[in-house]
Amino acid sequence: MKVNRKIAAIVVEIGVSCMGMASTSQSFDSPLAPSLRAGLAALKQGNPETAIAHLEQIAAKSQTPTRLLQAQMGLVVAYEQTGQIQQAIALCQTLHHSQDDRVREWATKMLSGFGQRHPQHVSGPTSSPIQPTPTG
Repeated sequence: MKVNRKIAAIVVEIGVSCMGMASTSQSFDSPLAPSLRAGLAALKQGNPETAIAHLEQIAAKSQTPTRLLQAQMGLVVAYEQTGQIQQAIALCQTLHHSQDDRVREWATKMLSGFGQRHPQHVSGPTSSPIQPTPTG
């Protein structure tokens, strides 16, 4: 199943943008960075299986919220590309509650897209995105 590579490129772009927000102590020199970089690169190159292998490790071990979000966003796209639609939707719904506005916006767009691309996997109306939960 092919998912638009533009989505994968956006994930990588957001990931790079979020890295710029990370403090110096959280730079790419950490032991987790090569797997994150490799996972996002594999995703961009159209190899979702390799991306999943790297990004699941990051998501399981990351102590840095920024890297965790990057890995999770990549996993949403990779899961969809490999036909793991329910897993992609569940993770995307988690991201929809992120404190990062860009991540929430991205998750809203992805959830709406799932409704259009995979209506059989989405319960409820598929034409409108999930409404954001008010944050206190």
